[in-house]
Amino acid sequence: MNNYLFFGNHESARRGAIIYTIIESCKLNGINVFEYLTDVFSREPQPGETYDMFLPNRWNQ
Repeated sequence: MNNYLFFGNHESARRGAIIYTIIESCKLNGINVFEYLTDVFSREPQPGETYDMFLPNRWNQ
């Protein structure tokens, strides 16, 4: 039911949905969310790598 209203605007609600999706994907793949986010935010793709390598279902610590 319209929980996006608590985000303030549609752009914030979209960002919140992305974050919730990442967190739930981690849970479904048995990944510790804190470890995942810490690792992903501390790295950036090297030449030849793409951002999809950082998705929870493809993430290698």
